[in-house]
Order: sequence, then structure tokens, then C-alpha cells
Amino acid sequence: MNTLQRLAGVMKKEFLHITRDNILFMIAFVAPLALTLLCGFLYIQQKVTNLPVVIFDQDQSEMSRMITRAFGDSERLKIVGAVDTYAQLEQALQSERAIMGVVIPPHLQSDLKNVRGAEVGLVINSSNILTMNTVASAASSVVATIGAGVTMKVIQGLGMSPPKAYQAVTALSFRTRNWYNPTLSYLVFMLAGLIGTVLQQVTFLGVALSFVKEKEQGTWRQLSLSKLRVGELIGGKLLVYFMIYALDALIMYGLCFGYFQVPLRGDPWLLLLTVALFIVVLVAVGMAISVLAQNMPQAIEISMLIAVPSFLISGYTWPYLSMPPVIQVLSRLLPLSHFVEAVRAIAIMGAGWNVVWPKLAILAVFALISLPLTYWMVRRTMTRA
Repeated sequence: MNTLQRLAGVMKKEFLHITRDNILFMIAFVAPLALTLLCGFLYIQQKVTNLPVVIFDQDQSEMSRMITRAFGDSERLKIVGAVDTYAQLEQALQSERAIMGVVIPPHLQSDLKNVRGAEVGLVINSSNILTMNTVASAASSVVATIGAGVTMKVIQGLGMSPPKAYQAVTALSFRTRNWYNPTLSYLVFMLAGLIGTVLQQVTFLGVALSFVKEKEQGTWRQLSLSKLRVGELIGGKLLVYFMIYALDALIMYGLCFGYFQVPLRGDPWLLLLTVALFIVVLVAVGMAISVLAQNMPQAIEISMLIAVPSFLISGYTWPYLSMPPVIQVLSRLLPLSHFVEAVRAIAIMGAGWNVVWPKLAILAVFALISLPLTYWMVRRTMTRA
């Protein structure tokens, strides 16, 4: 047998190995296509559109309504409502119901008529730098349009001479204020969310090897024949891994907020509750992966298939509202999406329970679904052992 025949034999054996292993086959042939399609559809609009804006109109005049219409006519902006106080504006930004608030001062129209200075505030949630840049650019275009529109209104509606109209227009100014990340630091923007992604990956990998190790060492059948109940087995393993990865999370976020000086503006106990719920979900899902996998490499492969696209579609970098509807649904089905939103709201924006409780409720629902499902899978597997 010559070298080419031996080489062909090895290739045939390897192809058979890949095609007979469903996970390897998916990684080799399905995952690249699926991830490419996912990324393509995620950015298919090529630009961020429909960024939500709320209006804080303290003037309620024709001039203020004209400014509101101008922002509503922008392709990249979408007015989602009005607020009556700064507290409501802050809650809208913290909950990410809005990315920007347009603050129209009282007496705007009368101040312009009398050629007094009038300033409209643009308050932008800058905790996400990519979104902030887009909304700031869109706002700049609207501001330029408003300048021309006000000029026409002053000349035609108020009967002013052109020199006085010009003075009135130049009296109108727009001031942008970046809330939550005024220095536009990428460290503040990215680190807290990336730690959530790392925590998910290491938890999946660590826990997924749990039952697989029992299978490979031959102790799985011993467990199934012992007097140990399924709930006791799951509870014991869950508590151990929860303590391990809770300690990891404390260390990682301790470095984030302590050593790297990322601001922690919200309640630390609320953040700890959020992290604890997330870890419970991750441990339960990791145990389910370990039951499905037949060996350690397969457990690693399954966890990678879940973890790799999670951060892309979590909404942490690319705005959720700019995703296609199908990807929006996928994003909402990922615990990571709700976790990173809650962490950013608590840590960076200083949000409280009134803002983040829906995200915590969803994480609790994930836990209430994943734990019984894991129990059923382990019980079913032990019965067959």
C-alpha cells in the first residue's frame, strides 16, 4: 500500500467519524453556515434605525410641537412616548424604553419671539457607545433641519424682518448631555457585559462535564442503583457548582468595579441577586447539557454551540429594536440577554428594583423551567442506566 492509499484511508476514516457524530457534523458543516446567516441577518439593515426617543415638552406650544415632529420624521429615530418629569425621563432611559430624551424648556416660543436665548436639551443614554454615536448623529441632522424650519416659521408666522428673524433663530440652541458614561469609556461600555459572557461560558463548560465524568468513570450506574434520590443528586451538584461560580462572579465583578474602576451606581445587593439568579439558570442548563452529552468532548461542543452566538444577539452591543423579528425572539429566549441588560441598568445607570424587576422575573422563570426539566432528564437517564 503506497502513501496515497494510506492517506486516503485516514481521510475516509475521519470523514466517517465526523458524519457519524451529530455534534461534530453540526460544528463542521452546520454551525459556520448558521452563524454566518445569523450575523448577516443581525446586521441586514446595515444601520441602526428606530432608536426610541421620548419627549419632555414643558412648553406645549406650536414651536415645541414642530420640534417634536422634526424628531419623529427622522428615519433613525422613533418617538415612543412623552414624559412629564425628569424622574420619568430617567426611568425611560434606565429601562432602555428610550435611548434619548428631548427636553423642551418652558416658554420656548415666547423666548424666541422676544429674541431671548432658548436651549433644547438632548439627553442621551451613553452606556452603549455604539448606539449613542448613532443617535447623536441622527439628532445632529434633525437639529440642522429644525434650524431651517424655525427660520421659515419666524419669518412667515411672526412677521419679523429677516435680521430679527436671524437673531431669533440663533437664539435657539441644542445642548447634548451624555448620561451614565459621559467620558464615553469603552471599558465602562463593554467590561460588565463581557464578564457575563465569560461567566456563562465557564459555567457551561464546568457543569457540563459533571455527569459526563460520572459516565466515563463508570460511576453513573452506581448512582442509579444507590438509594440516592434524583432531587438529592441534582441538589448536591447544583449547590457545589453554584458556590464555585458565585465565588468566580464575585471575583470577576470585584475586579471590574474595584480594580478597573467601572462605576457601580446601583444597589450592590440587587446586583448580587441578579448574578445569583443567572448562575442558577446556567448551572441547570449546564447539567442538562451534561446529561445529553455522551463524553467530555461532546459536552464541550454543545456548550460552545449555545454560548458562541449568545453575546452577538444579546442586544448588548447591537440594539434589540434594530434586529429582525426572528432574531429578536431568539434574543429574548437567552438568559444572557436579560442578565446583561439588568447588570448594565444596575451598575452603569444606577437603576433600582422598579426598573429591573421584569428582567429578574424572566430569569426566575428560566430557573423554574430549567430546574424541573433537568430533574426530568436526569431521572429518565438514571432509569435507563
